[in-house]
Amino acid sequence: MTWPAAFLVFVGMAYSLALVLLGVPPEQAMWTAARTVGLLLAVVVAAPPLIALGKEVGRRIGTPRLEQGNQA
Repeated sequence: MTWPAAFLVFVGMAYSLALVLLGVPPEQAMWTAARTVGLLLAVVVAAPPLIALGKEVGRRIGTPRLEQGNQA
């Protein structure tokens, strides 16, 4: 298991425990923590390719960029 995966497991367990300590039933806390960590993982994994895609599309369609000294 890589360290980022181990970190996500630890964060999920800590979040689930915190929810249980706040009075959420254990099964609901487990599912809530799993969904939250899964969403965070999806965002972290998907963000760099989406940003690169946006930059590439902007470059291909010729989106004007502000150059040094060229003020619109």
